[in-house]
Amino acid sequence: MQAGLKFILLVILILCVFQVIFFQTDFKDFKINFIKSQGPLKLKEAIQQGQIKASESDIPKIIEQDIAQVTIFAEITAILFKYIAYGLFSSFISAVFLKRNR
Repeated sequence: MQAGLKFILLVILILCVFQVIFFQTDFKDFKINFIKSQGPLKLKEAIQQGQIKASESDIPKIIEQDIAQVTIFAEITAILFKYIAYGLFSSFISAVFLKRNR
């Protein structure tokens, strides 16, 4: 289990460094442009279907809030918790199977 956890930590470190570089070079602008172009359409659909309780005059405020939430911290946090959870689970299952086979 220790080897699995060390591997997971190494993978998380590499992915976080990659995410920082990728986010700073291209992804932040892409995500903001996507939110600006597709966000109003998706919000209008959601309002019409009754999924969101807001009016169409609130759409610019919602879009600005979504753009404000595009941060490197949010991207790293998403990667970090997802891979730690998957890594702990898979390391534990692997350790159980390896111990059973001895």
